[in-house]
Amino acid sequence: MNRVGHRFAWLAPFVLVSGCAGLMMDVDDRPGSDSAVVLAAGSSVRVAAPTMTDEVRGALPEGYRNGRLESLLQADLVRALTERGVSASAGDDGDSVLKVRVTDFSSGSGAARMFLSGSGIGDSKLNGTAILITPSGRRELEVRKVGSQSGAMETGSQVAENIDYFTSALAGTIVQ
Repeated sequence: MNRVGHRFAWLAPFVLVSGCAGLMMDVDDRPGSDSAVVLAAGSSVRVAAPTMTDEVRGALPEGYRNGRLESLLQADLVRALTERGVSASAGDDGDSVLKVRVTDFSSGSGAARMFLSGSGIGDSKLNGTAILITPSGRRELEVRKVGSQSGAMETGSQVAENIDYFTSALAGTIVQ
């Protein structure tokens, strides 16, 4: 290895860690929920504007306040369901409706994620509940972040990534 290689060899672990970024989400049925209630490709569903607790609303970063997070989450749910063959649209009326409530949010700390990568310290989160109401019944789900594989380079905001993982995990569970 040449002199330049020796000088920067200490960066190798950080470069390796930074390559494996991703959030891990769990979607579980709430007790008493009917797990047989699903959406099939070709079916239709209306996605209601998400709601959230006042505590969550107060924790949102500036760029996601005043209904912006709710709007982005609703639009991304419509996208994720449509990609799975469901005719999804925004609204709260219809034979089938999906309602989401954000129950826990944290932007985390980019600096902590960078320096304590893999420890979970500084991780962001977007957790919530979902209710799917169809003519065949009602299904209640918990959607929560259970971990992160974000590396040293994931030091910025993860809100958009959290939205994507939340909606993808939920859609993947309710579309069969």
